[in-house]
This record gives sequence, structure tokens and C-alpha cells, in this order.
Amino acid sequence: MELLEYLYEKPPSQSYFHPRNYQIKSSKTLILGMPKCGITSIIIDFLSSLDEKNYLYLDLDDMRLGEIQIQKLNKFIKIKDISYLVIENYNKDFPLPKVKNIILSSHNLTLHLKDFHTLHVKGLYFEEFIAYQQRNFNTQHIFSLYSNSGTYPKSAMLSKYENKTYMQEAIKLSLPDPISQNLFLTLATNQAIPYSLFKAYNELKPKIKISKDKLYQKAKELEEMGLINFVEKFNSPRSPKKIYLNNFSLKNAITHKKDFVKRFENMIFCQLNEKEIFYTNQIHFYLPKKNQAIIAIPFLTLSLILGRFQKLLPTLKKLNIKDLYIITLNSTGKDQKEGIKCEILSFWDWALGL
Repeated sequence: MELLEYLYEKPPSQSYFHPRNYQIKSSKTLILGMPKCGITSIIIDFLSSLDEKNYLYLDLDDMRLGEIQIQKLNKFIKIKDISYLVIENYNKDFPLPKVKNIILSSHNLTLHLKDFHTLHVKGLYFEEFIAYQQRNFNTQHIFSLYSNSGTYPKSAMLSKYENKTYMQEAIKLSLPDPISQNLFLTLATNQAIPYSLFKAYNELKPKIKISKDKLYQKAKELEEMGLINFVEKFNSPRSPKKIYLNNFSLKNAITHKKDFVKRFENMIFCQLNEKEIFYTNQIHFYLPKKNQAIIAIPFLTLSLILGRFQKLLPTLKKLNIKDLYIITLNSTGKDQKEGIKCEILSFWDWALGL
């Protein structure tokens, strides 16, 4: 009870918060997101609108907590007449106490709780990143900052060197066991590339003791944590899946080998909210439910891009694509052929128009 009293009297606070595109509205809310995506800041901002005596904040990863007895927690909630309970880093082994309003958070994106509204929090979208920039930079310069900073909210306020250290520490804290960490580093270096887990197994086998089953299990855990996304090739489930990071800048923190074109492609992926995304040999992102395709071509001239559109027509018609978006850095334009619209626009114009 003493520890609960201490936590009740000293709730978490933050000096400043940039508004995000997420709101806690339900009396039972489960917030899911990858590590460092800003869940805690969203929760603390919500709590700041309440009377401090109305809520209790617990973090199950807090080493001071030890094992909390549910009977004592229920008794404490009743004595203090607590209306809101927050449990961060929640897992299903922890029994839920009786309380009017409850907010849970987890990095397990597959977690589902009956009667809870699930709020999925992602890293910073480009539009959100702009709000973090206090100076009057033009949009192109902000894009350059975003491409290096990545999607962690805190990264938007760090220098390039500080951010590299911060991201490396985030990887170590999120993935303390060597198998998960080595697998993540291997996958991350193959950003936006079709890459099989069997190939990862062959690369890691000489370095660490690992079985195929364990590697596949760890890969699934990385996906469930929201660190990695595996995008399937359309109509080819046995083909290697493309690897995208939910923080496209993490690769820069773990290797000196740069590949802006692949990072640019991953940046586009991080702006998408579609659940059903595929790739093909010629299309980076195929969205069948919208009959749309997206291709990343950062550097080609407009005439060469239009030539690419012409060559793609048979593929686009076969996939019943109505709208093709070609995302660039500088080129803009429009075209339409055989009932298919092609729009060529800069990353910032496209991202801000979503």
C-alpha cells in the first residue's frame, strides 16, 4: 500500500507535449504501438486534464512495483475513490481491478481485450513531424530533417548524433535478448528488399546458436511489436516478403551503408494506413481495395517518369488499377491513358494530402 500511495501522490508529468492525431475517448481503452512511438506522452497529456486525485498510474515495467496484489490494488482504488486507472506495458497475466475507467497500453500489437476500444498509435507521420519544427523551415527542408530523424517523436527534437545514440539505445532496450537483436539488425539492413527468413537463418547461423523454429518465432515477435512489417508479393505467398521498418531511419543507426532510395520507399510505407498492401515486380505498393498503386521514384525527370507510366500500362490494366501515384522529390505532373490516371507529385504534397 505504501508504494501505491507514493505513486498516487507523485503521478508522471511532462514539460511539453506536441498534440498528436489520437484521442482517448472510451472508458475502456487499449493503446497499442511499437516501443518509443509516444504512447506514454499521449496518456500523460490525457491525464493532465483530470484532477490528480482521480487517477492512479502504474507501469508494469517499473522495477519498483514488484508483484502487485490485486486485492490491495482494489482496496486502494476504493479508499481513494479513483475514477481512472492507467496500466502501461500491460500483459494478460495481470488481473484487471474494478474501476470506472481504465487505460491500458502494450507493445504487443496482436493483443485484443473484450469490451475495450483499441487505439493503434504509430510513429510520427510527416504531417505530425512538421508540428515539431518551431523554426520557419520550408517544407523541403523539413522533409530532409524527417528523412534523417525517423518516426520516433523524441527524435524530432534531437540532433543527428543524439538521435543515432537514442535509436541504438531504443533497439537494445526493446530487444534485450541477443537472438531478437541480431535478427532485427539483419532484417533492418535489408530495408525495402524482398528477403526470406531462410536467408536470415543462414546468415545468422555462423554467428549465434539458433534453430529455424526459434528464428521464425522471433521474427513473429518483431512483427507483433510493430518493429518490422513483412509485405507479401501479390499472388505469390511463397516469394520472399519485403521488409519495412515502422521507423524508416533505424537502419541509419545500425550501419554506415546508406541507401536513400530504399529509405524513401520505406518513408512512403510509413504514411500508409492500409491493412492490405502488396508489392509486385514493378509496383512498390499495390492497394487492391482502392484499385491504387504507388511507386517511389525520387530522382527521375518528368519525361522519364511518364515513359515509365507508358511501359506499366499492361501491368496496371491486369491488376485493375485506376489510379497510379508516383512519388518523387522534385517532379510533378499528371497523365491519363486507357482509363488509368497517373499523378506525379512530391513526397510532401502526397503525404500532406492523405
